[in-house]
Amino acid sequence: MTRYAFCHFCDDVRVEIGFKTSIMGLYGGDLLVPANPTVLPKLCIVAFAITDTDHPFHSLTVQISEGDRVLIDNPIPSETLAGIQRDIQARTDAEDTTSRISIGTNLFISPFAVDRNMTIKTMVIADGEEMVAGRLHVKFASATRTR
Repeated sequence: MTRYAFCHFCDDVRVEIGFKTSIMGLYGGDLLVPANPTVLPKLCIVAFAITDTDHPFHSLTVQISEGDRVLIDNPIPSETLAGIQRDIQARTDAEDTTSRISIGTNLFISPFAVDRNMTIKTMVIADGEEMVAGRLHVKFASATRTR
């Protein structure tokens, strides 16, 4: 059994009709801002933690940090985690078996002020185990043109 986590960094997340999620302005690892300083309306993080159904999460927290500074600390309530496990166990359709649990959350930094190069890190802490879900390198566009 391998647990893992991943995330997407983007400009916006929208929940559409029918609970469809739309992710706008997806970043591929670097966010180039035009000038120093810059204030973006928001930075969105879509984070996921995955585990096997026979090894469910008992505690789960998503943290967003920059250096030593925690920007967001988002614990998932234990009642929510237990409810997900109960829902999976209650399934009776033998044709629709589930072997993995994927728990996702949308997080927002708003406004997102940038006054220096930085790295934003998403960490998932599952039952005490830390997993890096992703990093976003924030840089100034003018500095990257001189290379």
